[in-house]
Amino acid sequence: MIDKLDLRIPAETPFSPEFGELYSHLRSADRSPLRSGKHYVVVGDLRCLGHEAILHMYCKHGKCPNHKLELVDTGKRGFNLLLDEIETVFEVDVWELEVMRVDFAIDVKEIPVSYFQQFVRAAQKQVVNDIENAELFTRMGRGEVQTIYLGKRPNCFRIYNKIAELKKQYLALLRKADHPGNLPAFEQVFGYPSEGLIVTRVERQYGGNRIPENIATVRDLWRNASSIYPFAPLQFSASGKPFLNPDNYGLTTYLKGIGLRELVKEFGLHRVRRFLNVQSKGNASRILREHADFLPSATIDMPDLHELFAESITRQCYSAATEPEFRDHNVNVRR
Repeated sequence: MIDKLDLRIPAETPFSPEFGELYSHLRSADRSPLRSGKHYVVVGDLRCLGHEAILHMYCKHGKCPNHKLELVDTGKRGFNLLLDEIETVFEVDVWELEVMRVDFAIDVKEIPVSYFQQFVRAAQKQVVNDIENAELFTRMGRGEVQTIYLGKRPNCFRIYNKIAELKKQYLALLRKADHPGNLPAFEQVFGYPSEGLIVTRVERQYGGNRIPENIATVRDLWRNASSIYPFAPLQFSASGKPFLNPDNYGLTTYLKGIGLRELVKEFGLHRVRRFLNVQSKGNASRILREHADFLPSATIDMPDLHELFAESITRQCYSAATEPEFRDHNVNVRR
């Protein structure tokens, strides 16, 4: 699914008549959601006004003070509703808008983050950071990794405990509610039970100057979303043997192998591979190949991530219920 979408709005683009009136009112209101920002002159979270978007006006960098419309929680909505959201704010040809950032996501059930940590690596990604911060995510177990990053933002993979993140959101709703007892139950709000289910969210974020050419505009994104492979760089290695007989290996090989296995269990395959490359002048592949028996052994079959993505993107963009009306635009779609 498309889980987040940021679009560049040309500086001269007018507001829609209805939103123009609202914006004028907000500029002079005492309790306005509009604030000054680090990168934009005005930033406003419009979710309190019924829009699933954050507005960024007049970029402070570059020659042209363009705007940005940040669509949030887009995974819950069909593509037609995303177009409608844009047009409630700006009078613009939505198909021609430039994509500034897009996050693709899939939900993998019954496979924890720790499993991804041990067995996954991202080809050509140089940085991995395991985040264990109770302020960011609710822990589901002592010392358990809740989130891993592969790569540097704004171009990275993010793998995290989705139920833990939703619990954090639910606690925020409880704090804001006038009468918490009237708030619907967790499962009614999010569609998942709060206990007893493992859901790992896997996200691929594209941003900055790394947006692929074939999804550079809204038209390109809709036309080509089903033919891209955002999770292809994720590689799984689970070839280790569950039981090791020391008599089958030399002493040095066995000790190195046992140490390698413990490193992968503790820090994950991606980080260990990077460590080996640094320490061995780029020979990580050879070391891992020679000690393949000692890598952690998989106990769960990993689903086809691209298949999961294809199913979700088809529902969001191309089903009869979500397919956008063509209006006056001619959009040819390859499926």
